[in-house]
Amino acid sequence: MQMLDLFSGIGGFHKGFAEAGWEFDWIGFSEIDKHASSVYRYRYPEAVEIGDITVIRPERDLPDKLTVLCGGFPCQSFSIAGARGSFSDTRGTLFFEIARILSYYRDKGDPVPYFLLENVKGLYSAGDYTAFATIYGVLAELGYNVECSLENTKYYLPQNRERIYIAGYIGDRGSGQIFPLGESNSSDRDKSGKGVTVSCIDASYHKGVDGKRTMIADYRTDEGLRIRSDNVSPCLNSVKASETEPSWMPPLAIEKIGNIYESGSENGNVYSDKGISPTLKSGETSNPKHGGIGSSNSPKILNESKIRRLTPNECERLQGFSTRNDDGTWDDGWTSTGMVDGEVVNLSDTQRYKMCGNAVTVPVVRAIAAKILMTRGCDHSETEYQPPEPENSAEEGLVCVLCGEDLDLQEADWDEEGKELRL
Repeated sequence: MQMLDLFSGIGGFHKGFAEAGWEFDWIGFSEIDKHASSVYRYRYPEAVEIGDITVIRPERDLPDKLTVLCGGFPCQSFSIAGARGSFSDTRGTLFFEIARILSYYRDKGDPVPYFLLENVKGLYSAGDYTAFATIYGVLAELGYNVECSLENTKYYLPQNRERIYIAGYIGDRGSGQIFPLGESNSSDRDKSGKGVTVSCIDASYHKGVDGKRTMIADYRTDEGLRIRSDNVSPCLNSVKASETEPSWMPPLAIEKIGNIYESGSENGNVYSDKGISPTLKSGETSNPKHGGIGSSNSPKILNESKIRRLTPNECERLQGFSTRNDDGTWDDGWTSTGMVDGEVVNLSDTQRYKMCGNAVTVPVVRAIAAKILMTRGCDHSETEYQPPEPENSAEEGLVCVLCGEDLDLQEADWDEEGKELRL
């Protein structure tokens, strides 16, 4: 199987599909941010870097067939927080680069069987509700059944992050093959949705406090407020220091506990860790104002009477890039290291915040990828020859080892010993 990872960032789609059980023989990725590309190269050295999507030539740069195409195409022109330029913004038109690649494979008679795209919630209403209709129509005209869903990270991890996922597949299989995710993903869902969540992390989170981005004071346990020795706030993973499994806290409301400005401006609000935090956002530069916390756009946390931002490691956990070990420790640092010109390099916290804010949430992708894999069915990739029984020669044939289905021997090839056959 082959996967094309467009607008790949730090590999959230790749990681999600891999965790869902997909195995690929070829993976290509396209990303123009040099820092995100360096992380992808470091994490997936076997992947083929293709470069800017606008210069990709499928006949030259891509394999003869693709199994899956993924992409979190640029969202700035569709974002609620932005100018909502829709397709008048050149970033919005990059969707048509995706359509161009899908069209190439359709026209050559080998359409890409599956795609999965991601964008912000604002895509629904962008361009006076015309942008989404245009995207849907283009994909449908390419011969795809298209399904869409607004998925929230809070049902997988403690972050309130709503994103649109658009899935497509070739073939008339009826509606509802992928969405809603439903019971098949119950092991992943309904965890964080029952506990304390932080606001959406975006690419401007590193800028600092603004009342819209989550800052933490400490974390809450049944015994009250306690401070962890590693200076990481468990309010992000909802785990008590004495436990090795997540302990989800009851739903709470946003609770303001103070303000850093005499004017009482909303941008100066400080929120209690006992409630749900407002949205985290990312940005370009930090600012030492307000006691070195950052610019006026960063979230605020009160920790031993001090306010701090989430750490890059905590942001990675909120996006599903960190792995929690059996002893309660974490394998962090997904974005801390990159590969540049064959050399391993360390990346700044500013870039780590931006990359986390721009990434897809891995558990959400994993859940969707698992559902696609379920609907895909068996590809009969492992078969064996079934010799005829003496009393009934009609029993001769080809059997799929994976699903047990009897296959047509006439359409098969086999090795010289007649032991292993392939369609």
